Amino acid sequence: MSKLTATLHGFYVKNGRNVYRYLVNGTKEALEAYEEAQGSNHRVYENPEDSNDKLNGTPLFFSTRPEGKNINLEVTPNAKVIIAKDVVAVMEQDMMFQDKVSSELAKIAAQQQAIRMKLVGQPA
Repeated sequence: MSKLTATLHGFYVKNGRNVYRYLVNGTKEALEAYEEAQGSNHRVYENPEDSNDKLNGTPLFFSTRPEGKNINLEVTPNAKVIIAKDVVAVMEQDMMFQDKVSSELAKIAAQQQAIRMKLVGQPA
């Protein structure tokens, strides 16, 4: 798999949705694999007001979700471009979310129990 990095370079609204634009960097080979994988969707940065802009010609990656300021991309063996995420970090985020949900569910259950106790006339 070819590994690339991408840096957020702003966003715009298209059809009522935010589209986040990233500048893609990598080795020559990785950028070639990226261009091939993107096919007709391959786009590069062009500054129409400054033809000497050093970013002109930099490949672009687009996402409808804000993935962060700096992201890692990979071109898979079957020529798909994916956002590479650290599996451990994703699992930690999921676990923190599950803990928050469990905590909130426990609070709701305790509140419901207190309400039931009051409805049947027993002290809470």
